[in-house]
Amino acid sequence: MKDIEFTAATLSDVGNKIFIFVPLQETINNNIKLNDYISTINHLVFFFQCFPKDIKSRKVEEFKTLRRKTKTLELYLILDYEGIMQGTDPENLQHIKEVFVKGCETFLKPLKEFKWEEFNNQIQNILK
Repeated sequence: MKDIEFTAATLSDVGNKIFIFVPLQETINNNIKLNDYISTINHLVFFFQCFPKDIKSRKVEEFKTLRRKTKTLELYLILDYEGIMQGTDPENLQHIKEVFVKGCETFLKPLKEFKWEEFNNQIQNILK
């Protein structure tokens, strides 16, 4: 199992536009080991949500869930649907990176045991 996993909740027409994050996920996993930064989390899952604003059937919000039994932290983050649909692959990848970094800062930085500065420096080097 990978330390860090990306997945998406979206409409079928968006999938091809955001699953460009797969190489990014692989690069992060090749360079980051979670146990270097925190001992209480073994697996980190980023759920990128990408839905039109007018969709009523889904409650789309940013939040985190910790599954203590598996030591898995799930982060639910929101991508800009209109921006993704109109964006090029490089633009969409940049947006995904920005949402990823912001999500890390929002949900990981406050964790007491998390070595935020070291993690953030490593992520910034990877994303260059």
